[in-house]
Amino acid sequence: MYKKQQVINKTRNSGDTLAAQARADRLIRARALAGFRTPREVTDKYGDKYAIKYGGWRGWEQSIGSGLSQKGAEKACKILREENVVCSADWLMHKIGPGPKLISDFNYTMQQSLTNLVNDELTDNQAIIDELLLFKKHHPENIDHIIKDDTMLPFYQIGDYVAGIKVDGEKAVGKNCIVQTIDGQLMVRKIRNKTGNTYTLECLNHNADKPIEYNVELDGVAVIIWWRSPLGD
Repeated sequence: MYKKQQVINKTRNSGDTLAAQARADRLIRARALAGFRTPREVTDKYGDKYAIKYGGWRGWEQSIGSGLSQKGAEKACKILREENVVCSADWLMHKIGPGPKLISDFNYTMQQSLTNLVNDELTDNQAIIDELLLFKKHHPENIDHIIKDDTMLPFYQIGDYVAGIKVDGEKAVGKNCIVQTIDGQLMVRKIRNKTGNTYTLECLNHNADKPIEYNVELDGVAVIIWWRSPLGD
């Protein structure tokens, strides 16, 4: 019995270590996007303002102890925004939602407001987050997304959570999918057909600005099999 418990504990500890390392890798990616070559550069510039010491940030990136915490991720996102990089704490912690993006000064305020809105929704819908994390655990080849516009009305509402499994393009024809363009943009569209390496994408809302787009090159396609709509106010 004792040996069995040792095996269970070892497996659990191994999983925790891998999760901490994954968080560290995502933080390093976001930090590099912000133009910081080392943790020292981050803390030299923002350590006093955000009460973060060099050893603390370095510990996050080296997954020392339990690694990056939720509170640490939120603090890191505030620092990244100072450098015009939008990143959510939920992406750093769980790889939920879009990854970090460098944005121009022109649209910074708009993007920051959108990111804060997404973070608030994630906080207010913990049950959905927990379910999404379970989905991602059982389906490693996945893409998830939060609906941000009305292009897929009436089926998908703004704020809905969707997730799908990556498939070959031919298997996605005729289905509602999360698609990733070659420039990294995520959106939900119905795939009308596929010709060679390009796709025809259709909005369910035919009043959208571009209800149909032809000859679109995609970097990834995931057929939506999971969908949740948050409770309203």
